[in-house]
Amino acid sequence: MKSGHKALGSLLILIGILINPFLLSFLFSNDGNISSFPVISAIIVIEIVIVLFGVTVYKTSSGLVMKWGLVSASVLLSLTLSVGLDRFYGAYIMPETANLLFPAFSVAKHETSEFDLSVNINNLGFRGANTTIKKKQKRVLLIGDSFTFGWGVELEKTWVSLLSESYPEIEFLNLGQGGNHPGDYVQIAKRAIPFLKPDLVFVNVLQGNDIHQLMRVIEFEEGSAPLSPLSQSKESTSAQLARYIGLLFPNFTRRFPRTVSIQERWKADAAALLDEFNEVEMERYLALPLHVRVDFETGTLNPSLIYESIHHPNMFRVAADTSDILCQKGTIRLRDHLLELKNLTEENGAKLIIINLPNRPYGLPSECSPLEKLGFSVSGCDTMNAGLTTKLACAEASLNLLSPSIKGAGMFYEFDGHWNPDGNRIFAEQLIIKLDSLPEWKHFLTSSNF
Repeated sequence: MKSGHKALGSLLILIGILINPFLLSFLFSNDGNISSFPVISAIIVIEIVIVLFGVTVYKTSSGLVMKWGLVSASVLLSLTLSVGLDRFYGAYIMPETANLLFPAFSVAKHETSEFDLSVNINNLGFRGANTTIKKKQKRVLLIGDSFTFGWGVELEKTWVSLLSESYPEIEFLNLGQGGNHPGDYVQIAKRAIPFLKPDLVFVNVLQGNDIHQLMRVIEFEEGSAPLSPLSQSKESTSAQLARYIGLLFPNFTRRFPRTVSIQERWKADAAALLDEFNEVEMERYLALPLHVRVDFETGTLNPSLIYESIHHPNMFRVAADTSDILCQKGTIRLRDHLLELKNLTEENGAKLIIINLPNRPYGLPSECSPLEKLGFSVSGCDTMNAGLTTKLACAEASLNLLSPSIKGAGMFYEFDGHWNPDGNRIFAEQLIIKLDSLPEWKHFLTSSNF
């Protein structure tokens, strides 16, 4: 084939011409525009190199040049075909996506000394089955922290899933995210409510914990204390590589992501905290039981527990002490956030219900011992009314408050502190009892509108 080198050279020249900033902007940028000068320069250089190589192949019939020309053309055509398939899949096959809380379709491996499971995120960026943006039935959003998310239990055993089983005619969407507080709930609501257009919104306030976090925010704003310095894990080489591949194949990499290890992240956070402890804090840390320190340092114990026990060992008592000035400020801040949520839901044609989530060790003496082993001072907490702050905030905001309870031992993971499957089940049962006695809920169930 005497003219084979000319055909191959022409193909390479054509490919080189097609590799230009205008076409690549359309294929690889979110807004159809590449504004980075270094990126544009690199594209132009690559384009020129391929065109010049194509000219060389066109003008010579050298076997070696032909060989490299064929290899180059094959690689470029394969890359073009695979990128095209990625774009076709994203446009016509992949479900609609959003990253409301987490990257769509992401997977996280949760492993502690008390549970081991993988958590899958759906197409819209929260825990649960894939769904559509447009409603097909009555829709309830549940906004909260890790207790709403269902930390430590399989999806079907979370209280949100159990609630959904009891009311199959309603779609319950779980917008729980670990580490969040009422200020975060407002930000989530601002994104999610106009987007998902729910009929009803449950905001789930965790006893003691949410007020404690608001107290820390207020201290930070007043300049009297820093926020928690828990580090963000440094991006690994494999994560960097995955990110670069994602530039070429954004749809495939989004739909079939790699599993992220929470344990590795916690291990990095633990190492960072150990480096930050001063002499007094290190002394407190070394006083903890050996198995607690081992779990912390190996990434199988949530590092925020150790951070709080070292820096705020009285947090459970203070967060429920309505005579404490900072607790009072936290209650006012909670009220303000609830009013924001109330206004936001009403503006979008929805209703708001506040749910008080029971937390250890309030009313549960059996939960005091594990907390003491973690370094917390919880004497007397089991007799405190930790839900009073939420009750006061809801009363001032003229909002309904449901306060289901869970009684008995064995409802929480001993050291992780979240509800175990039994705790989720008992809470779901108690919540259903509360809901079924609420006139607004009865009206919601019988209404034909959604």
